[in-house]
Amino acid sequence: MSDAGNIVYIASKKWVTALDSRTGNRLWETEVPGNRFLSSGFMTITADATGVYASRSGQVTALDPFDGTILWSHKTRGAGALPVVATLFSGADSGQAVVAAAAQTQQSQQAASS
Repeated sequence: MSDAGNIVYIASKKWVTALDSRTGNRLWETEVPGNRFLSSGFMTITADATGVYASRSGQVTALDPFDGTILWSHKTRGAGALPVVATLFSGADSGQAVVAAAAQTQQSQQAASS
C-alpha cells in the first residue's frame, strides 16, 4: 500500500484512478456507476476522512480511498444533473489530512480485528 499522504485521486469520464504521487504508479482504478443514457462525460470528486466521493450522471458513489472498492451508491433527484458533493472537512492541509485520517481509521480497524 502507498503512504496515505501520497495518494492522488483523478476523475476522468466514468473512472476514478488513484496514483502514487511520488512515482505516478496506478494504485487502483474503479468504474463509477451513472446513468448511461444521460452521461455527460463529466464527473466531480471530493474526499473526507471516510472515503472518496464521486458524482456523475445523477449518481453519487463512495469509494474506499485505499483500494477503490465501491462502498455505496445513491441516485439523486434530477438524473440529468451533475451532483455536487460537499463534506465538512476543510483546512489548508485537508488533502493529506483526509487520507491520513482514513489510514488511521483503517489501521485501527485492522488492529481491533486482530
